[in-house]
Amino acid sequence: GLARLLAKQEETVSPEEAAAALSASLDYAFLNEEPLVRLLQRLQPVDATGRADYLLGNYAYHCARKEEAKTLFERAYQKGLRYTALLSNLGMIAFDEGDFQAAECYCFEDVQKNGPDNASSLICLFQIYQKSGTPEQKEQLYRWMEKTANRPLVLPSMLTHLLQTGRTDEALRLMESEEFENWEGGEISGSLYRETILRLVEDAMESGNLQKDREWLDRARRYP
Repeated sequence: GLARLLAKQEETVSPEEAAAALSASLDYAFLNEEPLVRLLQRLQPVDATGRADYLLGNYAYHCARKEEAKTLFERAYQKGLRYTALLSNLGMIAFDEGDFQAAECYCFEDVQKNGPDNASSLICLFQIYQKSGTPEQKEQLYRWMEKTANRPLVLPSMLTHLLQTGRTDEALRLMESEEFENWEGGEISGSLYRETILRLVEDAMESGNLQKDREWLDRARRYP
């Protein structure tokens, strides 16, 4: 909708036309055209939906103007907008500022309203619960991560939770059945695999099963 407005002269677009273009869901939409930015800035004072604030907030956020983005996102939120990207961005901004209570509220609301498909919200909650979460909160979060569409991004958090709760065999099954992805050039599965194997070695030593202990050690040495 908004892209079609670029075909017109910017000054000839009426607020009504722009409002109609904003009527569809714009979750995960990003501005990359200066005429659209100026158009939305014109529309912003009369836009009651929060969508103009949200789009301008995305623009500011990706231009590294975090304070401006936060103000715009908060305006969109106050107008009732609850896009998953909006709630996740607000949560991550709050987390970066050290306001973990606000970060938890935004990310939890995202999962409640939009489902568990936003990996950023789940990872933010995982980081918070690592510091202050109850066992029940951590387990509920694990169940949400099991259902997310973007599993590769949350697999390290899932494995960490399994290891922390003593479910080493389950962690190994996850390691051997899931497709891991490198994130920003960093290899993440190797260290988790070795940690899982070492936990199994410890379990075998505690049970006195030296044969199993040697088998796990051999697997750790052979990785990858």
